[in-house]
Amino acid sequence: MKSLGPAGILGRWVEKASILLNVSFMQQAYTGGFIQAPGWYQKMGPTLSLLGSLIMRIGFILLYTETLIRCLRLWRNRATIPTVDPRITLTILTALGYLAFHTLLWETESRYGQVMLPILGILCALPSLATANLNDLFVKRSMTAKRVGWSVVGLLAVFVGVGAGNLQRMPQSPVATQQSQLSLQFDAKRTPIEANGTLTQEIRLNHLARSASVSLAPDLLFSGQLVNLKTHRHYRFTRMPSALVINHVLPVGNYQIQLKNLLNRPQSLLLTQTLNDRLAPYPLVYGGTQHPYASFVYQFDR
Repeated sequence: MKSLGPAGILGRWVEKASILLNVSFMQQAYTGGFIQAPGWYQKMGPTLSLLGSLIMRIGFILLYTETLIRCLRLWRNRATIPTVDPRITLTILTALGYLAFHTLLWETESRYGQVMLPILGILCALPSLATANLNDLFVKRSMTAKRVGWSVVGLLAVFVGVGAGNLQRMPQSPVATQQSQLSLQFDAKRTPIEANGTLTQEIRLNHLARSASVSLAPDLLFSGQLVNLKTHRHYRFTRMPSALVINHVLPVGNYQIQLKNLLNRPQSLLLTQTLNDRLAPYPLVYGGTQHPYASFVYQFDR
């Protein structure tokens, strides 16, 4: 805090508040993507993602604007309003307290801002939470139908232009993925793999992919390759700090991930395992046995 100074701290607070209220990535919040989306959907996926992002942004901007106008009107007329519904006061204090908590004290992610949606909805609900004479005190300014129409068209044009310009920077949905896993901080159990043991799992790509990764702890020594089951072409994985990766064009088709323990002693590998839920379309094969409720943690990106 000493290195930031007062101006730096204030700027950091503004930055955290903007992250909290940013809804651009809400579509990707709390989801790793479709495990194996069909090809026809993946072709139109970017367009649908752009449309959803535009609707989300426009909706939240209008919601924030309406909420701010209502709060300013309530503040401006506080001296002339006999009593204010305590539910309105409680809702406003809850919203401000939640925003202040994440801005001033706690970490901030855009997905945390989803909690604000029902709070803002309550503030914008009329007349259920309005005071008895609040509507009589508000000055209603009307606009002609023509001005309203041109305003809406202009607003939509701006957002469509901005959204189209940001299409290439929007995160693309994965071609195939299995990202459900327990974090090590929650004492996730690792699976012991025997010396020189081999694990395989089949995956299906319904769209061309340009990269692939299989999560792997930094202290493990495993080799890996990806095999096209139709052409039998082999793609060698490259070791990165936390994963095995491939940066190569991968055509549509069925592939098999193959991992091998390189040591002459067992190593413990973190896999996704459940009791009776299939988290991947194809089972994990280890020691000649199929494990339908186990899977690698992998992702293939376009």
